[in-house]
Amino acid sequence: MTTKYKLEFMFDWGSGTCVWSANDEAKEKFGSYPIGTHDLPISDELKKILDALIDFYQLSMDFEKTNGDLLWNKEQIEDFRESTQEAYEALCEELGSEYEIELIPDNLGEALEEKNSGAGINIILQDDELKISGSIDLGYIGLFEGSQIEIDDTLEDIREWDIVSENLDEDCSDEELIAFLNRYFNDFIGKISSNIENINGAFLLHVFTDMDNSEINFMIIDDLFIEEKLFYGNEEDIAEIYNPVRQGLYTMAPYLESPNDGSIPKGHILSVLKSFYPMFNFDAFLANIIPECIGLHDGEISFQCSDDFDNAILCGAYGVLDEELCINDWHNF
Repeated sequence: MTTKYKLEFMFDWGSGTCVWSANDEAKEKFGSYPIGTHDLPISDELKKILDALIDFYQLSMDFEKTNGDLLWNKEQIEDFRESTQEAYEALCEELGSEYEIELIPDNLGEALEEKNSGAGINIILQDDELKISGSIDLGYIGLFEGSQIEIDDTLEDIREWDIVSENLDEDCSDEELIAFLNRYFNDFIGKISSNIENINGAFLLHVFTDMDNSEINFMIIDDLFIEEKLFYGNEEDIAEIYNPVRQGLYTMAPYLESPNDGSIPKGHILSVLKSFYPMFNFDAFLANIIPECIGLHDGEISFQCSDDFDNAILCGAYGVLDEELCINDWHNF
């Protein structure tokens, strides 16, 4: 049978459809350029699948921003593309040979590249040593650049890493190994960027848990103490600040070492902490965190930071982000 109707299969934010007329015959049959899924001669089950993909695609962008910011990470994009391909094949099968359907590639890859263009690293081998340029943005923890980013292991040590043995042949060249490290850690950095609010919240939760445990007296630091917002008891007794909200703080303890990759909803931890400690100047504290160093390891990225208040709150604070973006092995002071 000769093809009569030509269609395009693509997703466009806000359009409410994924099928478009591509020749005059299709436009005459369906009455418009965009085609609603309910107008297609396909099964109800496939209509539901297409509608679900359309709804899912609407979650990819944040159009509260001027140009729309991509919200998805690489894994979400890959999942969407896999589902899109399956739906496209099902659509071709159900519509039959009377229809010619072109799958139009999405631009999510370009959006992801643009999203991550402000941060990223480049690893090279120079004089038998690994050199790293670029930057890693860890939100509240700080922006780490150039010499602050380290790989302590040699290239031979790195060949023994689990992430290497799981992805490369044992006899891979140095060039292949370095190319893999660049891909792996830049993907890791992209995942961090996509989930930075969760990481920020978990970091602050570690900080205030330490402060509570040690009853750190931030009231003696003028820049950190907002006296007019002191609502609890005796201002000369720091315990009167920590005691009333300690139980509330402890209820968030499960978040300390749980994934920050979006798999566990956590809410806005900063807002909760501000309600607990209104007399603490969060803006001043966050503006005076000093990023010290970052280490790239086998499936992990470690960080260290201090504060500019004579290390009163943070003194060589150290944590390790794993592939689920949990902050593990935290210690401070």
